[in-house]
Amino acid sequence: MNGDSGTRVDSEISAAWKWYGDGGHAWLSVPGEHLARVGALDSISTFSYVEPDTGRVYLEEDCDVYEFLQHLADFCGVGGSLREIGDHFLRSVPFVDCGSRAALRDFPSFTPGWVRALRGSAAWAGDSDG
Repeated sequence: MNGDSGTRVDSEISAAWKWYGDGGHAWLSVPGEHLARVGALDSISTFSYVEPDTGRVYLEEDCDVYEFLQHLADFCGVGGSLREIGDHFLRSVPFVDCGSRAALRDFPSFTPGWVRALRGSAAWAGDSDG
């Protein structure tokens, strides 16, 4: 890894994130704006969800989280293995236990169009805690 370069900025970015999990899966909740800033919109699958009222995206844990982290690492100039990158950005992200079935499963599946449509809206401007 590239030492501690950008650690303060990285922690400010990840402060807006939370892990959500239920009995079968987990998702990293991030503001849609973060995906757009790092150029990851077209790399996220429909296995992730978007919350239309807030613009938050719930990235599925198996692939989409790592696609996002790779884009973010490139954007921030953080190098290393995928595991090191994950440790770097995710070490202090809180976890929310959603019980046996997370309500976020009822949100629409992610498409880049959802996030692009939110640009300029109140949801886009607000990084709610989601």
